[in-house]
Amino acid sequence: MARWAAFLVVSSAALLSQSLLAAQAIPPYVEPQHSAVLDKWLSANPGYLVAIDADCSCADDIRRLRTESAGVWRANPHYHPYYVVGDFNWDGVPDFAVAITYARQPGQFKVLVFHGPFGPDHGGKAAFISSWFKLGQGLSFGDPRPVPHMLVVGPFESEGAVFRPTPSGYKLEN
Repeated sequence: MARWAAFLVVSSAALLSQSLLAAQAIPPYVEPQHSAVLDKWLSANPGYLVAIDADCSCADDIRRLRTESAGVWRANPHYHPYYVVGDFNWDGVPDFAVAITYARQPGQFKVLVFHGPFGPDHGGKAAFISSWFKLGQGLSFGDPRPVPHMLVVGPFESEGAVFRPTPSGYKLEN
């Protein structure tokens, strides 16, 4: 009986540990409905982590984007380089994009794009998964870029690469 009890304790601890790791893998600034979708994706794709601000090694750029305005560029106090929300495919429903890292690809990230609406029935399937980018770049969407707005990834203070929506996903244009 003691062996059975020990097994239950160890098994429960392992499950709790996995749950805590999954919860900690998604930064707190990710909206709850997006966290639920990401949790499903991460559970189906072990080994990946959501990139966080510190992965960028761009604290000065983040601070500047959050606090400074210049010309048509306005400060965005909630900016995070690896998480952005917007209507990427122009269907009138908000989508989100997030960067993920993988231990076997150090210093790099992929961009996952998820199309809304987001509810309990969303299966956690990404609408698009990019190729690898070097960490130190950020995602952006919206003003003051030209309309129609498109998701962009690239080095700070550059034009970056544009994710142009297509019927089958996205085409990356430099």
